[in-house]
Amino acid sequence: MAWYRYNHDAYGERLDGSPYDGRSGVGRLWTLLTGERGEYELASGNRLLALQHLDAMASFANAGMMIPEQVWNRSAGPESRQGTGTGSATPLAWSMAQYLRLAVNISRGRNFGTGHSACCKRFLRCSPLLKKQYVGVSLCPSIVFLSRFLRYRAATICVSLCSAHG
Repeated sequence: MAWYRYNHDAYGERLDGSPYDGRSGVGRLWTLLTGERGEYELASGNRLLALQHLDAMASFANAGMMIPEQVWNRSAGPESRQGTGTGSATPLAWSMAQYLRLAVNISRGRNFGTGHSACCKRFLRCSPLLKKQYVGVSLCPSIVFLSRFLRYRAATICVSLCSAHG
Protein backbone atom coordinates (compact mmCIF):
# COMPACT_ATOMS: atom_id res chain seq x y z
CA MET A 1 0.00 0.00 0.00
CA ALA A 2 2.07 2.92 -1.25
CA TRP A 3 1.85 5.67 -3.84
CA TYR A 4 4.03 7.54 -6.27
CA ARG A 5 4.36 11.30 -5.86
CA TYR A 6 3.34 12.00 -9.43
CA ASN A 7 3.59 10.56 -12.93
CA HIS A 8 7.06 10.53 -14.47
CA ASP A 9 8.77 11.39 -11.16
CA ALA A 10 12.51 11.09 -11.79
CA TYR A 11 13.77 11.44 -8.22
CA GLY A 12 15.06 8.03 -7.18
CA GLU A 13 17.44 5.29 -8.17
CA ARG A 14 17.88 4.50 -11.83
CA LEU A 15 15.82 1.81 -13.52
CA ASP A 16 18.50 -0.84 -12.90
CA GLY A 17 18.63 0.06 -9.19
CA SER A 18 21.92 1.93 -9.32
CA PRO A 19 22.16 5.19 -7.32
CA TYR A 20 20.37 8.35 -8.33
CA ASP A 21 22.60 10.52 -10.52
CA GLY A 22 20.48 13.66 -10.71
CA ARG A 23 19.50 13.02 -14.32
CA SER A 24 18.05 9.60 -15.01
CA GLY A 25 16.25 8.42 -11.91
CA VAL A 26 12.94 6.67 -11.50
CA GLY A 27 10.61 7.82 -8.73
CA ARG A 28 9.71 5.04 -6.35
CA LEU A 29 6.90 4.65 -3.82
CA TRP A 30 6.72 7.35 -1.11
CA THR A 31 5.93 6.01 2.35
CA LEU A 32 4.48 9.22 3.77
CA LEU A 33 1.72 9.14 1.17
CA THR A 34 0.52 5.89 2.74
CA GLY A 35 0.01 7.79 5.99
CA GLU A 36 -1.79 10.62 4.25
CA ARG A 37 -4.10 8.10 2.60
CA GLY A 38 -4.69 6.57 6.03
CA GLU A 39 -5.83 9.98 7.28
CA TYR A 40 -8.19 10.21 4.33
CA GLU A 41 -9.65 6.80 5.17
CA LEU A 42 -10.09 7.80 8.82
CA ALA A 43 -11.84 11.02 7.79
CA SER A 44 -14.11 8.91 5.58
CA GLY A 45 -15.07 6.80 8.58
CA ASN A 46 -13.03 3.74 7.59
CA ARG A 47 -10.94 3.12 10.72
CA LEU A 48 -10.03 -0.44 9.67
CA LEU A 49 -8.53 0.71 6.39
CA ALA A 50 -6.69 3.52 8.23
CA LEU A 51 -5.18 0.84 10.51
CA GLN A 52 -4.10 -1.15 7.45
CA HIS A 53 -2.27 1.93 6.17
CA LEU A 54 -0.56 2.32 9.54
CA ASP A 55 0.50 -1.34 9.41
CA ALA A 56 1.81 -0.84 5.87
CA MET A 57 3.93 2.10 7.02
CA ALA A 58 5.34 -0.02 9.86
CA SER A 59 6.21 -2.76 7.36
CA PHE A 60 8.33 -0.28 5.40
CA ALA A 61 10.59 0.32 8.41
CA ASN A 62 14.09 -1.14 8.46
CA ALA A 63 15.56 -3.33 11.23
CA GLY A 64 16.12 -0.20 13.33
CA MET A 65 12.42 0.75 12.94
CA MET A 66 13.27 3.76 10.76
CA ILE A 67 10.85 4.57 7.94
CA PRO A 68 12.52 5.57 4.65
CA GLU A 69 11.58 8.25 2.18
CA GLN A 70 10.93 5.77 -0.63
CA VAL A 71 10.49 2.00 -0.94
CA TRP A 72 11.14 -0.23 -3.92
CA ASN A 73 8.15 -0.72 -6.17
CA ARG A 74 9.76 -3.86 -7.61
CA SER A 75 13.06 -5.65 -7.40
CA ALA A 76 15.67 -3.80 -9.41
CA GLY A 77 18.73 -5.84 -8.61
CA PRO A 78 20.27 -8.03 -5.94
CA GLU A 79 20.13 -5.36 -3.21
CA SER A 80 16.54 -4.31 -3.73
CA ARG A 81 13.37 -6.01 -2.55
CA GLN A 82 9.82 -4.77 -3.10
CA GLY A 83 8.53 -2.78 -0.11
CA THR A 84 11.95 -2.19 1.44
CA GLY A 85 13.80 1.10 1.62
CA THR A 86 15.69 2.36 -1.38
CA GLY A 87 18.91 4.35 -1.09
CA SER A 88 16.82 7.42 -0.22
CA ALA A 89 16.87 9.20 3.14
CA THR A 90 16.35 6.83 6.06
CA PRO A 91 14.92 7.82 8.39
CA LEU A 92 12.95 10.56 6.73
CA ALA A 93 11.60 12.77 9.51
CA TRP A 94 8.52 13.54 7.43
CA SER A 95 7.68 9.83 7.05
CA MET A 96 8.34 9.13 10.72
CA ALA A 97 6.14 12.07 11.73
CA GLN A 98 3.37 10.95 9.37
CA TYR A 99 3.40 7.51 10.99
CA LEU A 100 3.06 9.01 14.47
CA ARG A 101 0.40 11.44 13.31
CA LEU A 102 -1.69 8.65 11.80
CA ALA A 103 -1.27 6.49 14.93
CA VAL A 104 -2.45 9.33 17.18
CA ASN A 105 -5.35 10.17 14.88
CA ILE A 106 -6.51 6.55 14.84
CA SER A 107 -6.28 6.32 18.63
CA ARG A 108 -8.38 9.51 18.95
CA GLY A 109 -10.86 8.35 16.33
CA ARG A 110 -10.49 11.39 14.06
CA ASN A 111 -7.88 13.54 12.36
CA PHE A 112 -6.43 16.40 14.36
CA GLY A 113 -4.64 19.43 12.96
CA THR A 114 -6.42 19.43 9.62
CA GLY A 115 -9.96 19.78 10.83
CA HIS A 116 -12.57 22.28 9.83
CA SER A 117 -11.15 25.21 11.80
CA ALA A 118 -7.66 25.06 10.27
CA CYS A 119 -9.14 24.56 6.83
CA CYS A 120 -11.69 27.33 7.15
CA LYS A 121 -9.12 29.77 8.50
CA ARG A 122 -6.85 29.13 5.53
CA PHE A 123 -9.33 28.96 2.68
CA LEU A 124 -12.41 30.83 3.80
CA ARG A 125 -10.96 34.10 5.08
CA CYS A 126 -14.12 36.08 4.67
CA SER A 127 -16.71 37.42 7.05
CA PRO A 128 -19.20 35.02 8.65
CA LEU A 129 -21.90 36.51 6.43
CA LEU A 130 -19.91 35.82 3.25
CA LYS A 131 -18.94 32.39 4.55
CA LYS A 132 -22.63 31.47 4.92
CA GLN A 133 -23.39 32.91 1.51
CA TYR A 134 -20.66 30.83 -0.19
CA VAL A 135 -21.01 27.51 1.66
CA GLY A 136 -22.26 24.93 -0.81
CA VAL A 137 -22.84 27.55 -3.52
CA SER A 138 -19.52 28.82 -4.81
CA LEU A 139 -16.07 29.76 -3.57
CA CYS A 140 -15.10 32.47 -1.13
CA PRO A 141 -13.40 35.30 -3.08
CA SER A 142 -10.47 35.38 -0.63
CA ILE A 143 -8.94 32.24 -2.12
CA VAL A 144 -8.35 33.55 -5.60
CA PHE A 145 -4.58 33.38 -5.00
CA LEU A 146 -4.74 29.60 -5.41
CA SER A 147 -4.49 28.00 -8.80
CA ARG A 148 -7.81 27.08 -10.35
CA PHE A 149 -7.34 23.38 -9.63
CA LEU A 150 -6.22 23.83 -6.03
CA ARG A 151 -8.84 26.47 -5.40
CA TYR A 152 -11.57 24.11 -6.51
CA ARG A 153 -10.21 21.04 -4.68
CA ALA A 154 -9.27 22.76 -1.40
CA ALA A 155 -12.34 24.93 -1.19
CA THR A 156 -14.68 22.07 -2.02
CA ILE A 157 -13.23 20.01 0.82
CA CYS A 158 -13.15 22.94 3.23
CA VAL A 159 -16.61 24.18 2.36
CA SER A 160 -17.90 20.68 3.13
CA LEU A 161 -16.04 20.66 6.45
CA CYS A 162 -17.19 24.15 7.38
CA SER A 163 -20.82 23.45 6.56
CA ALA A 164 -20.72 20.18 8.50
CA HIS A 165 -19.18 21.79 11.59
CA GLY A 166 -20.70 25.25 11.53
